[in-house]
Amino acid sequence: MEDILYRYNPWWEEKHNLESIIERPVPLERMKKHLHSGHIVFLTGLRRIGKTTLLKLLIKDLIQKEQVKPEHICYISLDDYLLSKRNILEIVEEYRKIHKLSFRQKIFLFLDEISYQKDYEIQLKNLYDLRTAKTYASSSSASILKSRKPYLTGRSVTIEVLPLDFHEYLIFKQVKISRADSHLIDRYFEDFLKTGGLPEYVLFCAVTLSTLKS
Repeated sequence: MEDILYRYNPWWEEKHNLESIIERPVPLERMKKHLHSGHIVFLTGLRRIGKTTLLKLLIKDLIQKEQVKPEHICYISLDDYLLSKRNILEIVEEYRKIHKLSFRQKIFLFLDEISYQKDYEIQLKNLYDLRTAKTYASSSSASILKSRKPYLTGRSVTIEVLPLDFHEYLIFKQVKISRADSHLIDRYFEDFLKTGGLPEYVLFCAVTLSTLKS
């Protein structure tokens, strides 16, 4: 499992390659508001809406701005088949062993696709009760809302990740409209209405258009 964890966390042994991720400052700031609280933070939303990207943007922020040591940050995607026989607590314990981190040392956990893990609620409660792990987790809205177990009552907050708004759409398209060219806003807004706000699709359309022009 050690090799798998290193694949998910390249910043442990080399310069992290997170510079190319396009910023989404509004939802990122909502996530950062809970950075120093004890609450478990859930990201919910449509599939392909950018939850994984936001987790990695926060990791980038922790390393570059908060000066958190890279080895104190662990990201994992729980839909990985190779991890299907391991529970969250086992994964976290193995991670601490790799970096010789005691259970008194604070760590930052980023658990993508949390709903793939059976009984994740009680496992997250166990981590919460230790008070040494700040946890961010992602899943679809439906899977989180289906859970009626009381383990996380009062211990978690949920942030819904929405599609790109028009301002974010322009950022993803790398479009800057000057005041002199304000007449173009309506045209770009029409394109936005046609394309929608799913980040991956917006980027795909931008790359496709660029390829056709070249």
